[in-house]
Amino acid sequence: MSKPKFMNMILMAAMTALIITFPAGCCSPESTVSGEYTLKAGVATYEIGTEFQGKELFASSEVTSYPADGAFPAMNVYKDPSIEVRTFVNPGEQNEEVIFVSSTKSGETMRGIRISDPLADLKAAYPEVVFLSGDGSWADENAPVEYSRIYRFYVNGDGTNNYIDFYTDNSPERKIVLIEIANGLDSPREWNDNSAWLGDGTIKKEMPDGFTTRLFRENKDGSETEIVIFRGAAEGHDLDDDGISEIVCFERKNNAQGIVIYDKAEDRITITDVNAALGSAYSEYTGSIGNIKIEYSNCIQASITKEDGTIDNFIYDYCDGELQYLCTLEEALR
Repeated sequence: MSKPKFMNMILMAAMTALIITFPAGCCSPESTVSGEYTLKAGVATYEIGTEFQGKELFASSEVTSYPADGAFPAMNVYKDPSIEVRTFVNPGEQNEEVIFVSSTKSGETMRGIRISDPLADLKAAYPEVVFLSGDGSWADENAPVEYSRIYRFYVNGDGTNNYIDFYTDNSPERKIVLIEIANGLDSPREWNDNSAWLGDGTIKKEMPDGFTTRLFRENKDGSETEIVIFRGAAEGHDLDDDGISEIVCFERKNNAQGIVIYDKAEDRITITDVNAALGSAYSEYTGSIGNIKIEYSNCIQASITKEDGTIDNFIYDYCDGELQYLCTLEEALR
């Protein structure tokens, strides 16, 4: 699941939907900063949580101002062809605090990573970086560039929600096309927890074109092992209530949807193709059915065609590769 970025959300009209309390004399709720959250661009350096320097460099650039709104101070957005800086305006001291900086053409992080550097160099410089999303720019209407993946870096234990996001393209080298450094404000790090599917934190998902899903494992040496690629989407759901999410794939075959469940037994991955197992023409995860009773909301629905051509819809429970009949779909609806 990919959530809209908070820093893009604050540019929308509904800024008052979030409540932030600012300590006296400070523009943002997190004044603890790390030198890691810094982008060097030409003669200027922009560090999250510090006073904005170099306004004169944007004298001929696009500047958009937003008035204070509810709990939010006034904000300025500075843009030129290579960099964007967003600031909160401190009315008491008549200065501005950097809350966001991004670059698509120039700029360098404190560890020397630049635009066009390959993923291998990024992981060497930032061994703490984690795979955040593989949904690609098709799912992000605010993206300034086309990208395939996002990798995120946090400074562990620094007491902030600050982050650095590295956006990569779809080339074999996964070259960086955008660097974004931001104050996450009240967006907890837990919101961006890339929870382990099958209890295995190395298993990742990407959907770069909006139609095709690829599941793969990140290996310690930086390589990737493909698990499966298919037309459709994938979600994580704990179908058997054991505290570990199975991978529920919504595969599209012959103009029909079939649920395929990836599970783990000891050290191997097991696969349950619902349509193949039940002889159904269509199957669905019941959590996608709006009027399902709560007790049946984490199950599988299968549509089975009878000899006379009519269709029966049944609900099944899943556990360890087995599908157990529960009731009809009609009985499971509210």
